[in-house]
Amino acid sequence: MNRNSLVLTGAVAAIAVAFSALALAASTPEINAGVEAALNRFYAQDPNHRELAHKASAILVFPSVTKAGAGVGRARPVHEQQGLDDRS
Repeated sequence: MNRNSLVLTGAVAAIAVAFSALALAASTPEINAGVEAALNRFYAQDPNHRELAHKASAILVFPSVTKAGAGVGRARPVHEQQGLDDRS
């Protein structure tokens, strides 16, 4: 694959990701409903939470958290890490 093809493929992938994120965005009423539900669950866990919230300068609310991740790596055996590999 030449450099131009690689750049074009990367650009197309970036645009696709950007548009897919826009398509998944929630509306303002949906976000507000999620925040209200999360705060109500927080307040229901302990009576002191409401007082704590009123004393706070600000509250950052994540109504829903989606986990994602990817990893690429290679584990090397201990004998390779210590330079004891005699298979060279």
